[in-house]
Amino acid sequence: RHIPNRVRKEGLRAFLDDRGFSSTYDIVVLPCDAKTKRNRGYGFVNFVQHQDFLRAMRELGGLQVDAKQSKKITQVSVADEQLGSKRRVGLQ
Repeated sequence: RHIPNRVRKEGLRAFLDDRGFSSTYDIVVLPCDAKTKRNRGYGFVNFVQHQDFLRAMRELGGLQVDAKQSKKITQVSVADEQLGSKRRVGLQ
């Protein structure tokens, strides 16, 4: 959450890769507003390995995706569709 709305999918991937997550995820989704063509401020990342998911949960919150564009601070959480799986992924 709190991804600056001018960041594109490639920018989110670069943000992840620059922090050592290159090759740890297989899907990045950054929903966009159809009218403005800008992202909605949140995205989804699917990590291939459980340990990379846990590391992302620890390390990616509290950062700025693009400090030049926005002072927004990232917030990392499990997607709503996964809430029933919190126990399975080690969050409860």
